[in-house]
Amino acid sequence: MLSLKVLLFCYVVPFCTAATVLPDTTRTGAEYLALAQASENQEAPVQAIKHYKLARQQLQHEQDYLNVVYALTQLADLHLSDEATQPKAVAYLDTAQIVLNQHVPDNDTLSALVFTAKANLALAQRKHYEAIEHYQQSLVRKRVFYGENHLEVARDLEEIGNVYLYNLQSPYESERFHQQVLSIREQFSDQGRLLANCYYHLSFANRLRGDYDKALSYAFKVEQGYKNLPEVDHFNLLNANGLLGTIYHDMDSIDKALYYNRKAIEIGGKIPKANLSMHYNNQAGYFFKKQAYDSSIYYARLAVDKQANLESLSISYQFLGNAYRGKGQMKASFANYRESQDLKKVIYGNYHAQLSFLYIDIGKAFDAIQSPDSALYYYQLGLENARTSRQQSEVFTTAIRTEDDLGAMEEALTRLTSILMKQYRKTSNTSYLNIALPYFELFDQLVDVWRADFSTEGANLILSSNHKTTYEQAVSAGYHLYQTNPSDSLLRWVFHFTEKSKAMVLLESIRQAERDQQLLPDSLVQRYQSLRTQLAYYQSELTEAEPQSAQMSEWQRQRADVLREIETLDQQVEVNYPNYYTITSEDFTISLDTLQKHLVSGQSAVSYFWGNSAVYALLVTPDTVKVHRTENTGRLKKLVGQYQDVLANDNISAPSYANFLQFQESAHQLYQTLLAPVLPDEDTEHLIIMADGELTKVPFESFITSTVETAPNDIRYQDLPYLIKTYEFSYELSASVAFRNRQRRKVGQKGEFGVAAFGIKNFENIPGHERYPRLGDAEEEVNYVQEKFPQAQIFLNESATEEAFKQQAVNADILHVATHGMVDLENPFDSKFIFYPTSEEDGSFYLYELYNMSLETQLLLLGTCESGVGKYYAGEGSYSLARNFVYAGCQSVVMSLWKINDYLTMKTIEKLYDQLAEQSATATALRNAKLDFIEDGRFAHPQCWAGLVLLGNTDVQFPLPYDLTYAAVALAVIVILSLIVFMRLRRSDYKRVLPNINRQHV
Repeated sequence: MLSLKVLLFCYVVPFCTAATVLPDTTRTGAEYLALAQASENQEAPVQAIKHYKLARQQLQHEQDYLNVVYALTQLADLHLSDEATQPKAVAYLDTAQIVLNQHVPDNDTLSALVFTAKANLALAQRKHYEAIEHYQQSLVRKRVFYGENHLEVARDLEEIGNVYLYNLQSPYESERFHQQVLSIREQFSDQGRLLANCYYHLSFANRLRGDYDKALSYAFKVEQGYKNLPEVDHFNLLNANGLLGTIYHDMDSIDKALYYNRKAIEIGGKIPKANLSMHYNNQAGYFFKKQAYDSSIYYARLAVDKQANLESLSISYQFLGNAYRGKGQMKASFANYRESQDLKKVIYGNYHAQLSFLYIDIGKAFDAIQSPDSALYYYQLGLENARTSRQQSEVFTTAIRTEDDLGAMEEALTRLTSILMKQYRKTSNTSYLNIALPYFELFDQLVDVWRADFSTEGANLILSSNHKTTYEQAVSAGYHLYQTNPSDSLLRWVFHFTEKSKAMVLLESIRQAERDQQLLPDSLVQRYQSLRTQLAYYQSELTEAEPQSAQMSEWQRQRADVLREIETLDQQVEVNYPNYYTITSEDFTISLDTLQKHLVSGQSAVSYFWGNSAVYALLVTPDTVKVHRTENTGRLKKLVGQYQDVLANDNISAPSYANFLQFQESAHQLYQTLLAPVLPDEDTEHLIIMADGELTKVPFESFITSTVETAPNDIRYQDLPYLIKTYEFSYELSASVAFRNRQRRKVGQKGEFGVAAFGIKNFENIPGHERYPRLGDAEEEVNYVQEKFPQAQIFLNESATEEAFKQQAVNADILHVATHGMVDLENPFDSKFIFYPTSEEDGSFYLYELYNMSLETQLLLLGTCESGVGKYYAGEGSYSLARNFVYAGCQSVVMSLWKINDYLTMKTIEKLYDQLAEQSATATALRNAKLDFIEDGRFAHPQCWAGLVLLGNTDVQFPLPYDLTYAAVALAVIVILSLIVFMRLRRSDYKRVLPNINRQHV
């Protein structure tokens, strides 16, 4: 496809590159244009200018005004690079506009060419918004002339996106344009290089947005796109590897960053006259991250020596300042920062996003020499320059917008809050805390903007993990202010930031599913579910793949294709369902007031925040709120470890007295530390625990309120004052997840109460069966379910297939699973349940497959070991086997925190179903089952009963089983009929006696 410039030229003048050179007096305008273009191709700008000037004169004489305008725009382009000659470019374009208006006013293609030239001039003058305006004018005219889906339209869209991305550092705006470019270019078959370029822009944009997960997938797509070109393109391969390096750097994978950037430099060595200053700068930055300061200085000086442009030079001096700061050579550090600042102000002026990170780095230097006031000043400057969407006086009063430099804002806010908290700890002056509060609020708003925008679970997990430390400081600030000046608003503050540090990825997934169900047709919901399942599958495969392997690259590229499908689907939804994007995550995290309102009498919730330096406990009842802080996290972690040692190592058949004493010590100390300081004075019957960190591994009901003195070797677990003797217990991933999940509860939508039970005793006929030990009591568990609920559909051994599970699970009110659950603590996306395979399913039900299911299950009972544990992600929680069932819609899950003896599991389940069949609430039923174990004495050891816990809704009750219901009805009918007969007989006797009485009266 010809470009617009060539099209204009060919449209008017038949052009031949091999034209005969004639004497000057006999050359035509077309021939001068040919000579000018040939000079440009030979990189002879002086000759090109000369020939364009002659062409202009001759064409004007020939009254060929179309090509007069063309020649003037070319002359303007040739005068852009030198600031001294830019006034000439302005003059040429002014003249071109006059000619256009006077002689060819209605020519859209020519008008577009002039606006494009004006945009190029504005870019050279760093007037970026003016450049965008000119490109927009060009775009309007091209759409009129070519239509919407033309490559010339794509060209202008790409230019606008590039200005937003590379000049204004506005990745959100840029992505909007580059997505349109991609949609157009995908319709043509010969766009390999240009498609790769487009993925490059999208990768770069997602990197700036902080969505490294998506950026990485697109970057591998870019690399493969350039490799697949008919001819090797070293320049683009250089950029592709450099891009991979920057993404890995931002992900803190510095060795990978150095690997790919080194590859880029090696490729650059094959390109004549290639300027590698940017890649030298990158290498300097990566070595700085590794604290290899001398290597950092070496590469930064290499970049300085190249002196590619002022922008690159300013970055080199900034990196030199960082490296010298790392070495403690502060005089050299500040000198280089001044050089960088002077250059940046020349380039960008006194106020620009490009100054943000420089000011932040200067603030770090002042922080290093313990000058907190100066550090604060520069951190604030960094924040002000990052907020490009508002005036300097509106740092806190204006909502964060996507055109702000969010990455610089994050760094500035993190540094500001950190130094203010440090100053408080040093001085105990609460004014530092009050100054910090609006910065914490702004930081929280920033994270919300990011979270709503990220499309992958991996990106949101990184987000949660990276920002938990700042949330801990926010909780700390609110707590300490509350100690000096108690107020409800500060309790709300502590609750808010505690809540924002738990299960936010899951909450966002629930929000997404809820929004889909409300506003989209089933076909689109199913498509989204399918694509999210595919994303999770590729994430699982990527976690298992070898780094820098061909297989890893292939998974990344396939993942990029799925991401592209999601983005295309998003664009369709935005057009066809405009209300879809009006539902945001605002207020999706519930408030303290909302939680209190929905707690019923006798319920208390305790929410924990496990930080690096302290653990916070927040008790919430319908009427009161308490907050407590425990500083020694190391001691608390040791207590949890001691508690777990007893449960892991003790022999319940012959328990150790030493372990008995150790259990008492740890269980009592955990109670004293975690619950005693906040337990309410008023009557509480039910405790809802929202654990965090190490606390997700322990059942609070096994804590004891005091130790019991016994004679040596007198082990009496049954006599210990366990909390379960006083309270019912249940657990939630977070208050917001609990609240939102309960809102999704589907009540009274089905006429039939469904029960489905799956159990596998023998795994001999399942591939890989040697890894799956026999589950001796699985059949008894499943049969017992049917005994208590005769309507239950049961699937045993070979009939317990993955296919049957997927069909039955969606309609079951009670779902029982007694098979092996394989928890992958390194790659939670690879965790799975084992069923029998069929021709349709392989028998491995991976957790990510739940993204494609919508369940109505009121109670899920997982009879598999360790179903309540999984890989722990800071700021999110444990990725257990139970977690994804909550996402799919399960109201409550009975899960295990450790490996439990099959017989004991079966007995617990029997007792639980006995209670459920009598219409006990789930929490009550589970508590009664555990109390039976304790009272029995033989199984009072907490290893026997404490491991099964209830996650989720506690008040779920089930109707009587059908046979019991019918029996009750029949009995009622018999009683009623008997009463009727009895009353009739009594009435008959009365009538026989009454006349005699009357007669006697007479």
